[in-house]
Parts: sequence; C-alpha cells; structure tokens
Amino acid sequence: AASGAARFEHSAIDGQPEGILIESQSTNLNPYSDALASWPTSGDVTLTSNASLGPDGTLGADLMVANTNNTGHYVRSSGITVSASTSYTLSGYFKSVNGEKVRLSFFRGSSPYTGEASVKFTLSGSGTVSASTGSGSITSVGNGWYKCTATGTTLTTNSLIQVSTVSTGDAQDYAGNSYNGVLCAGIQFESGSFASSLISTSGATATRAAESLSVGLSDINQSPIGNAVSAVAEFDTNANDAQFRRVMVLKDGTTGLRIDPQVYSGTGYVYVANTSGGTTELTNKSGAGTGFHTVAIGLDGTTANASFDGATASTMSNA
Repeated sequence: AASGAARFEHSAIDGQPEGILIESQSTNLNPYSDALASWPTSGDVTLTSNASLGPDGTLGADLMVANTNNTGHYVRSSGITVSASTSYTLSGYFKSVNGEKVRLSFFRGSSPYTGEASVKFTLSGSGTVSASTGSGSITSVGNGWYKCTATGTTLTTNSLIQVSTVSTGDAQDYAGNSYNGVLCAGIQFESGSFASSLISTSGATATRAAESLSVGLSDINQSPIGNAVSAVAEFDTNANDAQFRRVMVLKDGTTGLRIDPQVYSGTGYVYVANTSGGTTELTNKSGAGTGFHTVAIGLDGTTANASFDGATASTMSNA
C-alpha cells in the first residue's frame, strides 16, 4: 500500500479488520453516482447537492426531499444498455431524514415498463427489506447510513434505474411535506448478482479492472517453505460458472509443492500438487455459490492441510 493508505478494509461498526478486498472487473453503468441533480428525470422532489457528509466522511451526499404533490418522488435514468436475461444489481448508500424510506428499482427500458427489480428499505435499526420484484439486502455502515442493494434479471437490452422516497407509512405515491427525505450517495448499477465496492462516476460510466494480489514467501520469512505457513480467504462465486476459478495458491517455486483452492460450478475444491507435478484432490465443499465461504490452507514441510468453513482439516503427508 502507498504511504498513509489503509492496507485492510475495516468494519465501520466496530473497527475490526475485514481483510484485503480483491474483486473481479465491474462497470458502474450509472454515469452519476453522487450527483442526483444530473440524473435525466426527477419526479416531484427537491434535490440539494452536497447537503451532508456521506458514509466516506466527505461532503458529498445529496438530499432528496419529497414535495407536497400526491404522486411519486424519485430520480430516474433511462436508456442504460444491458444484456438481456442477465442478473444486475442496483446499490447505493442511504440515510433517512425523519423516517422516510427508500426504494431501489430498475425496469424494462421501453413500453411496457415491466419491473425487473423493486425493493423497499427501512433505514433504521438493523434495517429491513421488502422486495416486490427481485431480491435485496441492507447493511448498516454506521452513523445512520445503510448500504442497500436490489438484484433482478433484465428482460431486454436496455434498462431504466430509479431511486424513490417512500413515506413512513409505506406509500409509494404520497403527499410529502417538503422536509422529510433521504440522503443518497454512491449509487451503482452493475452486472452481477451482488454489489461490488463503489466505482465512482461523474458524467460517464467507469470500470474497475480485475484485481489480484501476490506476496513473496520471502516477505514473511518462509522461502523456501520449511516452517509452517498458512493462508485464509473468504470468497464468493457464481454457482453457475462452469470454469475453474482459483481462489488463491500457495506454492514453493514454479514446479514445487503447491496447494490450490479453486471453485467450479458452485463447489469448492482444494488440490495439492507434489514436486513431481502429480495433483491430488485434498478436500471439497458443495454449495460454494451461496454467498461467502472461508477456505484455509497450510503447508508444513511436506504436509498439506485444508479446511472449508471451519471443518476439521483434511491432511495429506508426504505431498
């Protein structure tokens, strides 16, 4: 990490380290992640730019207040090019002003405007989720802010995204009081069944390149491997991905001993390769495509160990 830059992600709630975040490539298809006033369409709302500190601690959160007409209160962006019959996720950070709730939606971008995902969030306590279409999640990130996500399957090759205020009484169309509303920041629309970390945009879409991380064993005084050395990772994957995706690899040189967790079609595997190049499956874990799982691997001389989700380790000696 650069001087003064954090080396780990930390929980905003209790400050505990969450490890190093390594992500695949993703594109934020919403060209204005932090500028609601620049969205093409709004419905009976008053927008105030940079009205409050956002969850990142900068003065960049926008306020969306419901006006007094008995109608919908929203911002909307249409004509977003997507792939049909594909999972997409709309996400953002939100904080209630006087109890107002928020709804995240995306629709077929042409008539009939069929809903692909529509999820309401209560921004208090631990947060609640109510999905009319698709599915959603909510996570408290501290100081009254919540990260909300709505996931659904696209119907055509263009979509419309929308962020709406919802009344304290759950009405979608209602007469506001020109005071209650929702603070909004970091709104992202991307391909995939979960929200990745924020890719900020300002007038155009933006892409984060796929990431990778390597650490030389000499940096942790383990080259060559002789003493016990271990590595732990949490991972999530697409259960329908029929390609072997390596979670991480611990190896001694280019042709020596190697222990190698991989994921294929929703099942995790750990393989061990000996110095002659032979490969053996050490252990496996079904259901790896159902959210985050943990894999731990270790090498101690010529003994390899591996465990998924805290199970008793599988061990192979004389690897």
